[in-house]
Amino acid sequence: KIYSPDFKGWDKDEIIKDFRDRIAKYESAYEEVGLSSADVSSWSKELDKKDPENSVPYIKIINTNERVISQNIQGFLNLQIVTFLLHLHLVERPLYLLRHGESEFILEDRIGGNPSITKDGVKFSKLLDKFFEKEMENFPNDKMTVYTSTLKRTIQTAQSLKEEGDKYDIQKPLKLLDEIYAGIC
Repeated sequence: KIYSPDFKGWDKDEIIKDFRDRIAKYESAYEEVGLSSADVSSWSKELDKKDPENSVPYIKIINTNERVISQNIQGFLNLQIVTFLLHLHLVERPLYLLRHGESEFILEDRIGGNPSITKDGVKFSKLLDKFFEKEMENFPNDKMTVYTSTLKRTIQTAQSLKEEGDKYDIQKPLKLLDEIYAGIC
């Protein structure tokens, strides 16, 4: 919590006191929803069997996204809220936006299309792992999440990171990250 934007510019002792005061206020009004975390493994099936019509919809967040439980969430907006909460991060982290490694079209002074990367593009891809390894020293408990577009050159650039296994969480390529189609020039 010390790195939360709420406390930017605060003294560390003030942050801890404020946070403990907040917790005390929350505890005085706190009422747990749903089953305890010890019952989580079977809670959904049991609840549905007992009272499928009156299952109260709720979202339960345990230890700041260590575990997120959603019950009986229906409808577009409610699902968007769950998705937002699943992706909520309360600490600052770096965001890197990269171009793909050198592509065949770059050598031909062309744009667009879906070319592969060159040998230099592969070298760039391998250097990314070394670069990110050093960068992630500041975030030892985190995996780096990697998103690419659906274009071959971006997927190939991320390939060397994929080969490193547990250090990176390589996501499915996203069409929304594709460049605006300009034709093949």
